[in-house]
Amino acid sequence: MILTTRHIPASDFAAAGKYVTSPGKNEKVSVLRGSTAIFGLAALASKISGHKAALRHLTISPSDMMTPRDLIKFLETYQKEFGIPDEVMNTAFIVKHTKPRTSGTLTDDHYHVVFNAITKDGKTLDDKQDFMRHEFLSRVWEIENNQPLTVGAHNGYVGDRLKKERPDLHEGREEFKKVLAAKQVEAGYDDADAHRFAWEYKAKSVFTEAQAKLYSKLSKGKDLADLIETLKRKAQDYHDWRSFLFDIAQGEITYARAGTHIMLLVKGQRIATLSRAIQFTKDGPEIAPDLQKILSNSDQ
Repeated sequence: MILTTRHIPASDFAAAGKYVTSPGKNEKVSVLRGSTAIFGLAALASKISGHKAALRHLTISPSDMMTPRDLIKFLETYQKEFGIPDEVMNTAFIVKHTKPRTSGTLTDDHYHVVFNAITKDGKTLDDKQDFMRHEFLSRVWEIENNQPLTVGAHNGYVGDRLKKERPDLHEGREEFKKVLAAKQVEAGYDDADAHRFAWEYKAKSVFTEAQAKLYSKLSKGKDLADLIETLKRKAQDYHDWRSFLFDIAQGEITYARAGTHIMLLVKGQRIATLSRAIQFTKDGPEIAPDLQKILSNSDQ
């Protein structure tokens, strides 16, 4: 499971509402709860309180199927972790996006949850260390539901919290440690040191913070994490690279060949190489064969 959140400023409410409710190619959008009225109410709250970012946008990308009951259960856990009042969560706008995929590495569904960032007493919701806490919540969910364990950037933090707060998940914690140790072996550690320093392993960030900010600016507030996920799915869905590149070029993304690279651009400005954006490696995940051949010969 991967969780991302974004603070939405009042200037981006219209764009955010359109993004959440508009289906992409071959994608179905289902409103599970709430309505777009939340954007208008948040604009009023922003004006009264003086807080620009009056909404939060949580994206949930589960690694396995999530039933409506599962979603409710997870949101209750999320609400408790961040101390979100009932009146805020009860008015959240929840939308499910479903798209057929061929990879099997992620489920067909991902969820967008938009909720007020300002409480009725004018205070903003807690978001301290949200990246780290997101990883903890995700690993707990994966362990409790016997799902594949996702390696993140804050594994030591996750391990410490599991040990202190969830001793009942000891076996799951040990299994996660084995996954991290295997990553350390891949990074060049011997078996003994890989186990010893397992919790220090950090997944490399695909993009720098500067790149994320640039993309957000050029795309009028869109989240770079969503772009990464979209490109990864498309790369796995298409059977040939020409169709894949034609599809991504229909939106704000364009591309250009630069030597052995395929560069991704937004409004003419470079964001990253395609291989980096889809986190391509020669060992997987499976992508269009023609595209894999091109990227395998490129300079990573």
